[in-house]
Amino acid sequence: MYKKAVLEQEQSAKELQTLISSNDPNIIRSDISEYLVNLVNLVDNIKDYIYIFSPEQFIILFNLSGYTLLGMTMTSITLMIIGQELINSFQLELKYPRFAEYIKFQLTLRKLYLSFYIVYFYLLIIILISVNIFMFFYAYI
Repeated sequence: MYKKAVLEQEQSAKELQTLISSNDPNIIRSDISEYLVNLVNLVDNIKDYIYIFSPEQFIILFNLSGYTLLGMTMTSITLMIIGQELINSFQLELKYPRFAEYIKFQLTLRKLYLSFYIVYFYLLIIILISVNIFMFFYAYI
């Protein structure tokens, strides 16, 4: 019985291999392995490109990514504040009492998100300043 099951499994594996290796245009592949391989190749190409940077170019890239993160954080904070003002100005809690609990829950989450984004913002600023100071004195170390 065990040998029969193993033999059936081997036959099924062979059939799958022939289907995978066939170039029949009627067979549509739905695997994501090609996309993952392309993504891995893209990441490797980016790593190879970054490795040829000089220290100054690397710091410029670091600053650009840091300022991009700061901009995204400021955008999130601004949208939270504007969203809160819209809820207050349209008095959504009074107009839609069914959604009042949901709005209160969202307000609680917004307060937590806002505090997280503010801490994240200052942490990014501290990291950017410290790396820039380090690179300023890099030649003397």
